[in-house]
Order: sequence, then structure tokens, then C-alpha cells
Amino acid sequence: MEKIKKQITILAVKKETEKAIDTITELLFLNNVDYSIINKVSIALEEVLINIVSYAYEDTGNIDIIYELTTDPKKELNVTIIDEGKEFDPLKKEDPDITDLYKERKIGGLGIFMTKQIMDEVSYLRKDNKNILHLRKKL
Repeated sequence: MEKIKKQITILAVKKETEKAIDTITELLFLNNVDYSIINKVSIALEEVLINIVSYAYEDTGNIDIIYELTTDPKKELNVTIIDEGKEFDPLKKEDPDITDLYKERKIGGLGIFMTKQIMDEVSYLRKDNKNILHLRKKL
């Protein structure tokens, strides 16, 4: 089984999240992952990282991103995102009602909903004062 495992640490600011997403999606591209899947993974990562940038820290902090691509026998991406910001379990948020696009609904919640739809697995853990979000996608 061939695995490519890397870790990056970024400052919790929008520009840094873009660099991290580009780094991960480039790895997928170089390993011949279908562009439609790369695009979906990019959307999920952006939703998660922008939420951390926007809400986790009073001022700013770091985000650790550990990503692993398994290429043989089946392709799979695992991404673990760790921050030391405010405790927040995005999986406890109720999924929004999207059955009626014209219905008035509360703002928020679509990002994690989309992430759960895009990824094959999304899990959360709070450990040692850290938020640990794990994403898995079969490629």
C-alpha cells in the first residue's frame, strides 16, 4: 500500500487557507484524481478552514493540517484539521432544511452540511484543548 503523508501548519487567516487547499489539491491532481472530485474536496476544505478562521480564535492562531493520500490499491484521502480555538463540534449542528430554497431559514450550517455530503466520513474529537476534525474521501 502506497501512502503519501504530509503535515502543514498555517496561520488562521484566509490567505493561508487558500495556500493549504492548493497544496492538497495539487497532490490530488499529480496523482490523477478526477477533477470533479478535486473540486469537491476543495469546497469541503474551504468550508471547514474558513469556519476556523472566522470563529475559532479571538485574535488568531494556528491550524495544523495532516493529510494522507493512499494510492494503492484504492485511492483515498484522509485530512485531519487541528486547531486550539474555541471548542466547537460542527457535527452537533442540525442539518439545514434545504427542501424549499425560498423558505426563510437561519443563516449558517450549509458549509458543514455540504462537507458531510461531499466527504465519505466526517468525525470530530475534542482532546487536549484542541478541536480535531477528520475528513475522509474515497477517490
